[in-house]
Amino acid sequence: MIEIIGRLEETKNAVAAVQAQAQALFVGQQRLAQAKAGMPRNAIGRGIAAQVGLSRHESPHRGRQLCELAHVLVRELPHTMNAFVEGKLSEYRAGIIARETVFLQLEDRLRVDQLIAADGDALARMGTRELTAATRSAAYALDPQVFVKRHEMAVGERHLSLRPAADGMTFLTALIPLRQGVRILATLTKVAESAKASGDERGKGQLMADALIHRLTEHAPCDAGAGGVGDHRGVSAGGTGTMEATGLQAASPLGGAATGTLCTTVDEANISLELVMTDRVLFGSANDPAVLAGYDPIPAPLARSMVLGGDGAGFSPRVWLKRLFTHPDSNALISMDSKGRLFPEGMKEFLRLQDQRCQTPYCDAPIREYDHVKAYAAGGLTSIDNGQGLCTACNQAKEAPGWAFERNTVPGGGLVSTGTITPTGHRYISTAPPLPGPSRGKPSRRANRRC
Repeated sequence: MIEIIGRLEETKNAVAAVQAQAQALFVGQQRLAQAKAGMPRNAIGRGIAAQVGLSRHESPHRGRQLCELAHVLVRELPHTMNAFVEGKLSEYRAGIIARETVFLQLEDRLRVDQLIAADGDALARMGTRELTAATRSAAYALDPQVFVKRHEMAVGERHLSLRPAADGMTFLTALIPLRQGVRILATLTKVAESAKASGDERGKGQLMADALIHRLTEHAPCDAGAGGVGDHRGVSAGGTGTMEATGLQAASPLGGAATGTLCTTVDEANISLELVMTDRVLFGSANDPAVLAGYDPIPAPLARSMVLGGDGAGFSPRVWLKRLFTHPDSNALISMDSKGRLFPEGMKEFLRLQDQRCQTPYCDAPIREYDHVKAYAAGGLTSIDNGQGLCTACNQAKEAPGWAFERNTVPGGGLVSTGTITPTGHRYISTAPPLPGPSRGKPSRRANRRC
């Protein structure tokens, strides 16, 4: 049955590719017909996308997006289109490649298309977030200045929105620069983890949401001498009310210690943001993209700014430098400094930097837990070679009967691969992506293979 599901997915993708080709052909035919009918040049194309939208039961706006994607795939991304036709790529994932190369000149766009999609099998094995990151990195490497300008334009589009959700809830969404977003999330995460350690029974997500509400709506201004002691005693469920209603201890850090002191901020929480870059990028002699652990690649100027400060936001980062040693051919992480670190924590840090995301194929979620590839109970060693980074859900799933795992080093490149064997006997491979920096070998990508 699992084979049928897989074949149907490939067939669905191939049919969607034919549909995209038909859309591109339809648009061309309609534009030609409108021109022959004497329609003014500035009006040619009007109403065509709406027809496509109607035929696909989509809005005119979505119809226009689909027509534009079809045009790009057929005319400017031949390798991506081939993978789409062969069923190895979905319409959504093909759209990722189109979106991440939209600012490039045609020549550079074709080069990224060849680099990312020429090997259709490797492309099919990539997770969605990995595909986004790989395409973005390739595009940035070809035209870093345009990429940086695009980022600057995006900063100008920052905004906040509210949309309804079911059961009296709502989605509060903020589009903000990566640097500030990471700091906000890190602060709320630290606050929630501290509350959990103090005995709060709420879930981590609930605590983060409640802390956000409290900070924005119920909290006194967070500066020296602001408010009274009660203003810094945490937050009740839902983000309002007094600390006593939560049953927390008085020293709960959810809103700050109950001493009238400042609340926990990203600086005071001693939060670590792991940013991986080459020494050449750090000191300004190169513009290769850097990697912010758990996120997508970021431009070199932004990475330098995060390390050196100087963004005018009053944030002075405390920077610790640690040497990472990578394989000369593949840039796979092979060792790193470990001074002052206990082995278990050092191993976690190594795995986090090596794996970057959950090692379950196609998952792409942030790493939350670390576990043995070969179970400890089965004789597996607590070592880097037998460790892997996983999200919580995948780490729990692997405990079910019938799951098995293996860890191997790819010959000739130092890349580490993890094999996942499911209860049906199917085997999937996930390869940790290389770190930034030039390599002598062929560029490598995480690979997820079904066999």
